[in-house]
Amino acid sequence: EDRYTVNAAPGLAAPPTRMSIAADGPQAEVFRISPVEPWRVLRTKLRISGAVPGPVEGGGRAAGYFTSATGLTIYRGDAMPDQRGNAFVADVGSNIIHRKKLTPRGIGFIATRIDEKAEFVASTDTWFRPVQMATGPDGCLWVADMYREVIEHPASLPPVIKKHLDLNSGRDRGRIYRIAPEGFKPRPMPKLRKATTLELVALLEHDNAWHRETASRLIRERGDAAAIEPMRRILKTSPYPLGRLHALYGIAAGDKLNEQDVIGVVLFSPSIEVSEHGFRLAERFKESRMLQSMMRFVQEQDEREAPVRLHLQIALTVADFDPGFRRMIAAHVVARHGDDRHVRWAALRAAGGSPLVLLKALMEDDESYIAIDDLSGAMTRGEMEEAVELLGKMDRRNEMALMRGIGRSIIRSGGDVATVLEKHAPSAVEWLKKKWESEEQSLRAGDVRVLESDLQVITLAPPARSGPLLTAMLKPAIPPRVQVLAAQGLALHRTSEIIPFLIEGMATASPDARVILLEAMLARRDRMGLLLNELESGKLPVGVLNATQRATMLNSPDEKLRARAAKLFAPSPDRQAVVDRYLKETATLTGDSKRGKILFAAQCAACHKLDNVGHELGPNLAAFAQRGNEAILINLLDPNREVNPQYLNYIIELKDGDIVTGLITSESATSITLASGNGVSRSIARREIESLRATGKSIMPEGIEATLSPNDAADLLSYLNSFKEARP
Repeated sequence: EDRYTVNAAPGLAAPPTRMSIAADGPQAEVFRISPVEPWRVLRTKLRISGAVPGPVEGGGRAAGYFTSATGLTIYRGDAMPDQRGNAFVADVGSNIIHRKKLTPRGIGFIATRIDEKAEFVASTDTWFRPVQMATGPDGCLWVADMYREVIEHPASLPPVIKKHLDLNSGRDRGRIYRIAPEGFKPRPMPKLRKATTLELVALLEHDNAWHRETASRLIRERGDAAAIEPMRRILKTSPYPLGRLHALYGIAAGDKLNEQDVIGVVLFSPSIEVSEHGFRLAERFKESRMLQSMMRFVQEQDEREAPVRLHLQIALTVADFDPGFRRMIAAHVVARHGDDRHVRWAALRAAGGSPLVLLKALMEDDESYIAIDDLSGAMTRGEMEEAVELLGKMDRRNEMALMRGIGRSIIRSGGDVATVLEKHAPSAVEWLKKKWESEEQSLRAGDVRVLESDLQVITLAPPARSGPLLTAMLKPAIPPRVQVLAAQGLALHRTSEIIPFLIEGMATASPDARVILLEAMLARRDRMGLLLNELESGKLPVGVLNATQRATMLNSPDEKLRARAAKLFAPSPDRQAVVDRYLKETATLTGDSKRGKILFAAQCAACHKLDNVGHELGPNLAAFAQRGNEAILINLLDPNREVNPQYLNYIIELKDGDIVTGLITSESATSITLASGNGVSRSIARREIESLRATGKSIMPEGIEATLSPNDAADLLSYLNSFKEARP
């Protein structure tokens, strides 16, 4: 909620609140059975050709994807118990109702398609426009059908098409459907306006959501004090969690909620989910009895297998309580779910934004090393110098995690790890130096095998020492996972001494590790200039940069750097000529699908996902399988012909000099979340931002022909078209 993010400690950037939960991604396929309207086919062709403006949706297909999702409803009725909890979402453009199963995952859910290659409801009637759904008083799923011939916004229709359509056709029509199981026998419709207050209270435990919610609304509207005590009885004794929940909020709405009501819910509710709401309402009470009850619950909750969501709410709730209490609770929460970034943020908020407070509370918890590693890496210089004093006072695994985190913080602030540690933990310095020396000896003996834990310690050495060690691990013989960790270690250093090792490592690193090295070179203006030197001299081939990285250079805030980059790989000004050349040449070539798959991984996977390879930043390229080669090449070679605002590229320059580029995926009052290639997502506190600007262009830049020849394009087309052939 906004009240939590607004009241967070200054500079504490909240993680994104918007989450993608669809297992099949944002470009999920839908299976309409109605004929595609001719005007829709024509509009898509006109947009692809550039004859009319507008986004080219669905990878250039006229249909087969969500055009306008409407009426999202979680079914909570009693007529179809097997459907309870499923999500239903209509698509008015495809004349369907889609169904998904929701399964808890972390603080959210994962939504998976239930109907294989079909939809829960599909109509052959192109006028069927299901705009809203609801659970009805009979427990069935009710559907409001707007029933219109055309349901497009007039602005989305080009004049050449709009003049042939009657946009008012059907304005006097509409239908309501009831979806019921076979053999369903409707019960009499209830008339709750005539029900007594006690009858309404009893309905709070009804198995059908319409009854519970309508009764709850009427109780609030009446404001009858006679409802309070009966609701308290439900709150204390009902075996039905939703009944307790409605009673809880009914009492709160009547402003009669007391501390004992909340304590009873927190401690004695048979449902963890109801306890979660009890914690939310506990924010109204900060007396000692509430503190004692909350502490008792937290100490006993592990036996109840409390979910992540509950820990998150506990951390959010306690932020306004006694400082000592909230820090203790925050430490407890982060120790158990410190791998969830939302929980870590909530715990930091409860601790006043200070990782050091949590670190001190976690010292005795030998299962906290993951949280300690993450938290200690977010400390300020003053905090890390104080945290050094904790070394030698905690469990060995926690101590190692703390050392890694402290080391990363020191390096990010431009300091030397050994120098800072020398003052407070000389024994730790000796241990580190012996470790570094041991690894150097192994390297001289030709043994570059290393454990991941050792690699993270080597990273803490000064660039002159860590650079050769880490670069030696960027070799084909080294497992890709270790190479990625070595690249991350090199990228961590911000001093100029690390730059030669970043450049050297690019020549032999695996694709994923090379991306990390390149991103480190692109993150600062001085490094970008040195990278351009390597590219201009030919020591580093232009082809090592993927499309996103080239776009970063072409959109640099530095005018001189932009000009140099433009000379290297700026696109041809005549994009249509490039498209025509590739169309002509690829038409005579037989593509190699296997090689195309390799090219996809190298050129496209940073921003696209296909066949479980890559990252879902840009559109799902599986949708491209239904379009012709011409449309694919237009989007590949001329991506800015029509840019969907969802995929606009932004550049943020931070006050510390760093540059971050990508798509804005989430915003709050205090932070902006930017997603870039390779699945990287970063939340940036607004107070850290020097400037933010949209490039006005797609995150997919022009000029891919610099690294993708017509032969390559033919192979890539063959790979994409293989998915088209696999579809029914």
